[in-house]
Amino acid sequence: MRAFRAIAASAFLLATAVPAMAKPATQPDLLLIVYASEKGDGQMALTYPAVAPKAQVSRDIAALQSSTGWAIKGLTITEDVAPVQGATQKMTSAVFTASGAVPAAGQYFPIEPIIDALRPYPQVAITYFVTPKFQFHGLRGYDGKDVSITLDQHGSTYSYRVLIHDPHYRKLNLPLYQPSEASVQSARQNNSGHAPIRFWQVALIAAVAAIAGGLVYMAMARNA
Repeated sequence: MRAFRAIAASAFLLATAVPAMAKPATQPDLLLIVYASEKGDGQMALTYPAVAPKAQVSRDIAALQSSTGWAIKGLTITEDVAPVQGATQKMTSAVFTASGAVPAAGQYFPIEPIIDALRPYPQVAITYFVTPKFQFHGLRGYDGKDVSITLDQHGSTYSYRVLIHDPHYRKLNLPLYQPSEASVQSARQNNSGHAPIRFWQVALIAAVAAIAGGLVYMAMARNA
């Protein structure tokens, strides 16, 4: 558990690392890490960029539980400096476990209830660590009047960046599934008469991605 808190704090520093000329608004106000098992249960860490009052953290956890329906257990709230060279700022982290964090066979991440719960924060980062077996076909991007969402994927790690334009929205109605650019491009090539990507090419790409994701997942498992 202590190692997981250290990973969460370090991940926040990585999420907030921006070029010197970047605007402060590019930094997330809150980071949620979801380390999901094959069954969909998750070990989670809600990390703040500085020390946050426990009442505020408890309110955010309660909002998450109410909005998502998670059965939250083993909640631990700590204040510590990230184990990164040069780090001096203490950060608050709330570490807990929850069942049903990721639908085991859903192939998507249910981020709308999370956004609903954390809407008081203008910018939220949500990072999922999943097993290499997870076949993702979920939301990859969204740009509306209430929120804007982008997804950055590296192997079995999926990181959402959510910008909340209007925290008083009524309902987002985000799509659960969204085709990737690769699948759309493949369909266009097939429809236009170009030679489709061959099965062995897809298998090779998938194998490389699975190996890379597996290394990340195993590293997380060893330190959990």
